[in-house]
Amino acid sequence: MSTEPNQLPPSLLRAIARRYDRRAIALSVPLDGGDECRVWRLATERDVVVVRMSPAWRTLAELHWVHELTRFCAAAVPEVIAPIPDTSGATVFLHGGRPVSLFPFIAGQPLDRESRALRQAAAHLLARLHGVMRAWPGCAARPGPGPHAPQPCARDYDPPELVDPALDAWHAQFSATKAHAVGPIHGDYYRRNVLCHGGSICGVIDWDESSVATILIEVAWATWEFAKVATDDDLHESRARAFLQAYRDAGGRCAEGDLPHIMPLIRWRLREEVRRSLGANERGEAWDRLYTEREMRAFARLRDRGV
Repeated sequence: MSTEPNQLPPSLLRAIARRYDRRAIALSVPLDGGDECRVWRLATERDVVVVRMSPAWRTLAELHWVHELTRFCAAAVPEVIAPIPDTSGATVFLHGGRPVSLFPFIAGQPLDRESRALRQAAAHLLARLHGVMRAWPGCAARPGPGPHAPQPCARDYDPPELVDPALDAWHAQFSATKAHAVGPIHGDYYRRNVLCHGGSICGVIDWDESSVATILIEVAWATWEFAKVATDDDLHESRARAFLQAYRDAGGRCAEGDLPHIMPLIRWRLREEVRRSLGANERGEAWDRLYTEREMRAFARLRDRGV
């Protein structure tokens, strides 16, 4: 097998063959879309799989938790792509200090959020997922990452564009309220993690950010992700309302009284994302300056707006 940098190293191919009884029959193909992971497609003598190598700061304990949640959901929701267990039943192992997992390869493209039908389908699917996840018997706090996990920029150093005392006061009150439903969430439910084929959704992938949290937080951010404008710096409000209505029509956890919280939750998450990017820049790590600037513009534009 090739030892080129973009190929799976021979030592990892041997580990996969030994652990999964899957021997490669072709060169691995690097895949796009892994923000924190390295991802390859690999044809084996049994099937075609995705090999996913997580960063070293991800712990086996947290990924075991993620995989148990994913496998539980996959049993009820066929669109969920669960990890493949090895011959001992494990779904993740360490190789060179980094966690590695295998998943079935699904031929699909990221959801086209210009499609009204697919936006509605994504909202319906999110409602189904939230319903299934609330029944997960392993619903306990997720184990934490390693000590070198990325950290956001310190809030004491927020640029003036991010300072918003009114939002801070709202969030303190929201966080203190016990009336909002809590349960497992996907954590990164957006178009690139929702694969489509033939005009329908065929896969929900990348559950690495899943956790137990207030469900409305995910509803709000999914509304942003599926209803933001093409320039990523504003919200298409009629699409946002339609997404929320489709989610609610499918039995999602979002009552009429929750709707005033949607926009503040979007703005809170936008600010957290900007802080994370600024923190990466401070540490000399890779970050997307243009995308961060778009999020900052959105944070300002959505002030005092509702859905």
